[in-house]
Amino acid sequence: MPTAKKTNAGTWKVRVYSHKDENGKKHYKSFTAATKKDAEMLALQYSHKEEMHLTTFADKMEKYLESKSNVLSPSTFRSYTCMSHVLLKEYPQFCAKTKIEQADVQNLVNEMAKTHKPKSVKNYNAFVSVILGDSRHFKVTLPQSIKNQYRIPTQAEFQ
Repeated sequence: MPTAKKTNAGTWKVRVYSHKDENGKKHYKSFTAATKKDAEMLALQYSHKEEMHLTTFADKMEKYLESKSNVLSPSTFRSYTCMSHVLLKEYPQFCAKTKIEQADVQNLVNEMAKTHKPKSVKNYNAFVSVILGDSRHFKVTLPQSIKNQYRIPTQAEFQ
């Protein structure tokens, strides 16, 4: 959390890291308020807003995988990593979005249903919803699962 410092004028000032330019110079955004609490709140709101709006789905996916690398089972982490590679390779337009709506997720499911089996599409949808977080529950129609048909041998074939 950013910490405010008192200026000579008696107001409170907070600096928040904004970005790094092409020359490598760091840029900061400054917030000034009458009280320390107000200045820190302005800085916190700014940093949260920038984080929410400027991160692409690919960035969120990478951050999620980094944060869960030691927590998830090796099998789950490996499957999530494979899913992220497939999403980045086959659906780059979806991964480049900064704001994802229900229609975007449904379009992704529709596109995936053309080339993937229903179980895989369901797994990818679950992975995408985990990346987007608990606050976003999209009602997405998934493809119908394929029923396995078993052939029962006749009595003559059995013997």
